[in-house]
Amino acid sequence: MKVLFIGAGVYGKALGDLAESNGHEVRYYDPYKFPDIKLQDVAKDIDLAVYVAPGSAVESIVADPALSSETPLLCASKGIATPYPFRHFTHFTSLNGAAFAEDIATDSPRLGDKIRLTASSEQAEELFTAPKIAVEFIKDTRGIMLCGALKVLTSVYAGYENPHGFSDVEGSAAAAKKSRQDFLSEIRPEWEKWLELNNCSKELTQFSCGFPDVVISTTPSSRNFVYGQKLRLESKAPEGTVEGVTIAKTLKNYPDLKIPEGSTLATFAEKLVRATATKEPA
Repeated sequence: MKVLFIGAGVYGKALGDLAESNGHEVRYYDPYKFPDIKLQDVAKDIDLAVYVAPGSAVESIVADPALSSETPLLCASKGIATPYPFRHFTHFTSLNGAAFAEDIATDSPRLGDKIRLTASSEQAEELFTAPKIAVEFIKDTRGIMLCGALKVLTSVYAGYENPHGFSDVEGSAAAAKKSRQDFLSEIRPEWEKWLELNNCSKELTQFSCGFPDVVISTTPSSRNFVYGQKLRLESKAPEGTVEGVTIAKTLKNYPDLKIPEGSTLATFAEKLVRATATKEPA
């Protein structure tokens, strides 16, 4: 296949390299990294476009007429709450999973015996399978995207609520594991409410895009988790931004996204928006 990756950051490049190693022709469009490459030049005659750019850039990129609405589009960005911006594409799917970019780049699972990615695209298996990478299929594009959004918001929330990490005073591994399990047990019913309210499969919590992804993202390896820790400890927004902040700022912008009444994550999102308001560009 001829595949265009929209976004050439660490995650986009990891997925692109994997697709290329599987024998596919790979192109990149990233106006920040490759300002001389125009979308109309790399979007010609492609079989699939993979969106891996930040959620904040989605409106301008997907609305570009150089990207045909007939081009199959696979969204792999976790910084987008719903499929709403992609509605004009005839063939739209999504991909997410329990893996960091470096895990995919090195074919090294951080959790379990394999890296597992969840996709609603049957093409994803052909693109991203490797000796230690498996793609699980479920026909729920909306649910996979919602899981990705909830994951990054949950990760920031976990860091904020546990600024010293999941451990007791002694810092034992057993105590840390129990502390994380208690947190996950408390937040899981809310995830199920979000999925059910938005007509998504609650079964997704068991897929790699669900709680396996949350497990690895509530550790210091996650930028979102560390951001939450710093926000709590420093009482001000850290430098830079993360996907969880983007989600917090866009949750209410999607008319088709239903938010559970009394949602802990929605309440935290409002707090996160206020805490990071000073970081907004003038």
